[in-house]
Amino acid sequence: MKNRIKELRLQKKMKQSELASLIGISASAIGMYEQERRDPDPETLLRIAQIFDVSVDYLICANDMVSSFDVDSMAKGITQNLMDNPALMFSADCYTAQELADLSNIIEDSVKTALLKKLKPHLKSAE
Repeated sequence: MKNRIKELRLQKKMKQSELASLIGISASAIGMYEQERRDPDPETLLRIAQIFDVSVDYLICANDMVSSFDVDSMAKGITQNLMDNPALMFSADCYTAQELADLSNIIEDSVKTALLKKLKPHLKSAE
């Protein structure tokens, strides 16, 4: 992880103190992360990922894909899983195609709202 944080910080031409200020921690904490003397807690990891627009998986070297956390895609995936769940009977013949589309949109909007509400403290800090 140390190389990823430092690499991303340098790509943005950012000082440790600037990154630390955005996150709300000390510059020495950033230095310790980069030297692998300390690991960031999950909330700090999420903030760093948001600042650099990368996934936490990328940040912790669990994945080499640089894709960011995408609330829209996550909400679509959750909605699709719910709509495809046979126990919820959304595939029943009693729904028109338009009713199913409307229901899917309502579920997706609700999931997205819930995700954003849950992540709001983390996202606000990373802006």
